[in-house]
Amino acid sequence: MNTNFSDKLFMTWNCSDCVKIKEVLDMDCAISDDRKGKEGQILTFVQMFSNVGTQDIISYFFPQLPAYKATPLLKTCNDEYIADVDKIIEYLKEQGYTRSVEKA
Repeated sequence: MNTNFSDKLFMTWNCSDCVKIKEVLDMDCAISDDRKGKEGQILTFVQMFSNVGTQDIISYFFPQLPAYKATPLLKTCNDEYIADVDKIIEYLKEQGYTRSVEKA
């Protein structure tokens, strides 16, 4: 599996913006290597449980950002960095990573 051609979504378990993403994210995409985005990439989902661990991961994958930058963060398969929660949700929808919500 080529992990360089993946969308990497980083979230922290107690992050309020991350909750917004979890509400729309299709968790099957987050745990499956078979679900593909529009460019054939997979979604790599990383959820961290400690603030120190979050800082370590962010400094490794996002060296251009301050280590204290909060999640959520998305690094796309095209090396674009997205930190705005609404833009992350929009990107996930465009790639087909969100579940469909039926209205009653």
